[in-house]
Amino acid sequence: MEKRKLLDHKIFDSRIHSRSVTGKEKWLGYLLGPCGALLLNAVLATYLNVYYT
Repeated sequence: MEKRKLLDHKIFDSRIHSRSVTGKEKWLGYLLGPCGALLLNAVLATYLNVYYT
């Protein structure tokens, strides 16, 4: 029950409330978001490789 209350906070409410999506939101959602995830994956993989060798 405690987790349910934690996830009900306003910071976790990420739904789009407007009917139109702006160009900035499209760039962030379709290009920069996935590229950021790929960059983070590459950085963490590099650190892991250095750790194991």
